[in-house]
Amino acid sequence: MTLFKQFMAKRRTKKRRLHVLPLHDLLVETTKRLTDSDALGIENTFMLRFEVMTFLTAQALLTLKFDKSPHNQEWSQALWDLFFEGLDHSLREQGVNDIRMAARMQRLFTSGTGRRNAYLKAWETDDQAALRRAIGRNILTIPEDEDNSDPRIDQLIGELETIRQATLSILPPG
Repeated sequence: MTLFKQFMAKRRTKKRRLHVLPLHDLLVETTKRLTDSDALGIENTFMLRFEVMTFLTAQALLTLKFDKSPHNQEWSQALWDLFFEGLDHSLREQGVNDIRMAARMQRLFTSGTGRRNAYLKAWETDDQAALRRAIGRNILTIPEDEDNSDPRIDQLIGELETIRQATLSILPPG
């Protein structure tokens, strides 16, 4: 790749990231609101924020996937990249700067991708029971075999429309 092509590719990537940054910021703010305020009744930890952010980001990615804009795949990738850059930054802020950082990020990426895929599959097949099980298992740490009628699951599902609307707002009109 020529130097000019590399420069232009970096420039396009930066524009995509700037385009989805307001959506990413909303996802972060919603995650903080749900985890900082003890709204879920769970201790606010890095892993809880990771789980909630993964859930909310998956909704944004689903919304982008089904819109017909020609840039949605690029915006989805930019949003997913920002998500993991934010995780990396958060870990470093907490003082994790050791030689195991790459391995930690790899584990988070693998976990996040699996969870994202579980949420997407449940939404795409309209399987509410699978969605509730995934939320219970991943975010609330409810065992698979227990009843998933926990009202906190409904609270998390209730956040999805706001995320969907915010995602649609970044799309061009038409």
